[in-house]
Amino acid sequence: MIRRLPIQLTDAERNVKARHAASLVHERTMLEEQKKETAAEYAERIKDLSTKITAAVEAARTGIEERDVEVNPKPNNEAFVVEFYRDDTGELVESRPMTDEEIRVARQRELPLRGSATAETNLRAVGAPISPLRGNTRNGTTT
Repeated sequence: MIRRLPIQLTDAERNVKARHAASLVHERTMLEEQKKETAAEYAERIKDLSTKITAAVEAARTGIEERDVEVNPKPNNEAFVVEFYRDDTGELVESRPMTDEEIRVARQRELPLRGSATAETNLRAVGAPISPLRGNTRNGTTT
């Protein structure tokens, strides 16, 4: 017959038991971290499914579902806003103020193209000076 009874440990045995205990504590800590990570993964999956369930129920109840739809921005230069229209229906879905850069571009008038003979002729006809900086100024020539 065998019984579990107390035995006095030597210093060497105590040191071995202390290292073993530290190893077991480390192993337990690692398992607890893995448990937390796994629980967090499952919680995220459950949250995603709950969101999908809510969307499906709402679509079934209302007959309307939100989907990704192509929209195109169109500047409204008179109101200085950018309007976004659906590609499928042409419906206006959003409007926002223009940025400073967009306003600057909207305010520009149509300028004659550099080097355009018609533009230079028109400028000379009205007596407007033609800038030597127009076009390519390498070697003192313009194009």
